[in-house]
This record gives sequence, C-alpha cells and structure tokens, in this order.
Amino acid sequence: MRDEHENDLFTWRPRPAECQAMGMKNKESNMTSQEKTIVIQQWYNKDNGVSLQREIRKLIESIKND
Repeated sequence: MRDEHENDLFTWRPRPAECQAMGMKNKESNMTSQEKTIVIQQWYNKDNGVSLQREIRKLIESIKND
C-alpha cells in the first residue's frame, strides 16, 4: 500500500501467515505437488478469506496509529 507520494506504507506477503507456515511445512514433507496444492486449497476454502482480511486490517490500523 502506498501513500499519495508513492511511499510504501506496508507490504504484504503472498499468503496469510498461517497458510504460509503450513505451506513451508508441507514443502519439507513427502507429499506430491498435487497433494500440497489440494491441502492449501482446502485451507483457503475453509478460511474463506478471514485471515487475509484480519492481516490487512492490522496493517491498515498500524499506519493509522503512526
């Protein structure tokens, strides 16, 4: 997210922290690529975007408090 002067206010990683941790753990497992993809997709389906919203909201609130 950038301000009106094109300064970065914050950046966000490619996926919610919980999903990223699970993905990194799965990366070290003996699961096939297809199995890893299914597990991640199941997580996204169950989460329904709530983790993403929570993380983005915290980032926005952190810049409001500066």
